[in-house]
Amino acid sequence: MHWLCSVLAGALLEQAEQLLDRGIHPIRIADGYEMAAHVAVAELDRIAEQFPVDLNNLEPLIETAMTTLGSKMSVQSCFAFFKVGLLEFFCQMYLLVKFLVSKI
Repeated sequence: MHWLCSVLAGALLEQAEQLLDRGIHPIRIADGYEMAAHVAVAELDRIAEQFPVDLNNLEPLIETAMTTLGSKMSVQSCFAFFKVGLLEFFCQMYLLVKFLVSKI
């Protein structure tokens, strides 16, 4: 995922350089990127699927984490995470971060 952020940042900087060469002020470029980010987040919110989480039953969240991790690592590694309780820990941390972000 880090490589994707690097590629995206590089592409944005490349486009900014072209805009600077055309005489557009850096603040206008930054404002434009911020406006585009708001539009992108709004669109992602619009198309996102809701995933209700029951704090007393983390099993669906753990299953989702296993599915997601399964596409990134071997099934054996994913089950190893599950066996030692890391997936449940990750799910609890996700819920904590989600709670904290909602308070901002």
